[in-house]
Amino acid sequence: MFLSGNVLWIEARRKRRKVASGLSGERRDVRAMASLTAAVGAGTPLAIAAMLLAARLLPHEQVAIDRWQEGIYYLVFLGSVLWSVFRPALAAARELLSVLMLALLALLATPLLGSTPVAGAPQGSVAGTLVMLAATNAAVLYWLRFRERKLAPDSIWFCAAIGHR
Repeated sequence: MFLSGNVLWIEARRKRRKVASGLSGERRDVRAMASLTAAVGAGTPLAIAAMLLAARLLPHEQVAIDRWQEGIYYLVFLGSVLWSVFRPALAAARELLSVLMLALLALLATPLLGSTPVAGAPQGSVAGTLVMLAATNAAVLYWLRFRERKLAPDSIWFCAAIGHR
């Protein structure tokens, strides 16, 4: 809901500005909103996946796992925000979602990554959920590529797509 509302707001501003003034460039605040939308939309699940991966790989007996998880969550989330601020919005979203795909696959493959404190591979509904999330993420990445071809030339997302494929 948050993401779709932000995208609708950004596009409504673009159309309204184009009709009112004939200008097609975006103001800094609109570009910032697009970057933050990409950061929160892709950065939150990436931070959660990194936190879960840390819980699977860190030795629970030797570290305060709850503090490590919290620190890793905020580090990855704030890193995603910084990444999105310095990259075009659509390119940042695509790149963060690609890293999320790797994190989801790593969660599925944790037994292959070495000794894990949590015994065995993700089983049953956990493994099924990870597979479903990875498939959904792959579908979103495919949809983004498909939509790039149909973007309006004056869209803030179009500017991000050019030269950042």
